[in-house]
Amino acid sequence: MTDAYKKVFGIYEQNYGIPGSVEPGKKYSFGIDYFLKDQKTAMFPYWHSAITARLPQLKEAGKGFNWDLVSFPSFDDKPGFGREIDFHLAMVTPNSKNKKAAYAVLKTLVSEEAQKAMNRGTRITVLKDPALKKEVSVDTKLYEGKNLQGIFTVKPAPLPKATKYDVKLYPYLSEAAKNMAYDKKDINTVLREAEEKANKFIQENK
Repeated sequence: MTDAYKKVFGIYEQNYGIPGSVEPGKKYSFGIDYFLKDQKTAMFPYWHSAITARLPQLKEAGKGFNWDLVSFPSFDDKPGFGREIDFHLAMVTPNSKNKKAAYAVLKTLVSEEAQKAMNRGTRITVLKDPALKKEVSVDTKLYEGKNLQGIFTVKPAPLPKATKYDVKLYPYLSEAAKNMAYDKKDINTVLREAEEKANKFIQENK
């Protein structure tokens, strides 16, 4: 029931009020395919590496269209911040039978040579060198003439503090959004119901 959640759900409420955004059959949430393949939404915020992997498939299917990129939108009270970083981890497990070999692979992955090659391909480097931003995905030729540098005009938002209950509580928020979309319940009602269910789950599973 925080102001931050009310603000986010206020955006949901605006979206659900747009004619056609809530479809029969209780469809109110649309993924990247609805933008790229079905081409029924005007814009879609997405991860660079994931969309870079999909663009060649789009071209092969003959479904190319006129598109471009822009920076991730910011909230008024958090200007200059986009979405959080989506980072992938590679680790050597304690029970690995080949720790040294596995660690050598990890060292290779984070080497300057490998990172520069990845950066010119489908994944943005973890290296801090600002000059590398200009080389992002150049070898793919997918972004020629596109505003790819626009994605760097906002900073990543700080990661939220995670708890062991998060995965179990997210469905309550999804249910809240669904109740807004289909049952036209107001923001305060759906968030209060979600909070009550979340608090009950936490109390029962401490």
